[in-house]
Amino acid sequence: MDALQALNIRVFRAAKSLQNSLASLTAMLCLFSFVGAFVIAFLWQNPALADAPAALTKKVSGQYEARLVMIYDHECAVWCGQVKPILSELQNEYKSRVQFVALDTSSDQISSSKITAKAIGASKFLSENADYAPVIGVFSAKGKLLKELVGPKKKEIYADAIAKALSTQ
Repeated sequence: MDALQALNIRVFRAAKSLQNSLASLTAMLCLFSFVGAFVIAFLWQNPALADAPAALTKKVSGQYEARLVMIYDHECAVWCGQVKPILSELQNEYKSRVQFVALDTSSDQISSSKITAKAIGASKFLSENADYAPVIGVFSAKGKLLKELVGPKKKEIYADAIAKALSTQ
């Protein structure tokens, strides 16, 4: 075997190895794309998540002992999708004591959210956090921001913040 044949064999083996690596990489990318599409489809199709923004009322009148304000973007499926069902559960637990307000910062809803935020005294909170989602602010009955939570948290963390707000006069 001469040097040229040996070189050809090495080049062929390297090309074959590269081809196998690219095939594996392509398969992994396809798998990740499929999983991502499935997760997004699941979050949008799950009724508990789909109804969550409606469950978080925009009611701005009435007497409450505390207020929880969620800043979200309706295109934020993954992170906001984790928070919405937890807040819906908490809203059911604290029905008449805590006001739950959802402020959508997507471009087609921000104007409405600014009006709501102004009506409840949360304009500064909205303006400071409009670029982040989800952000939860827990306010006292007097409108003082007591706790700001960025990103998804466990239910207990939200419940503790609400309990602190309810004990603050």
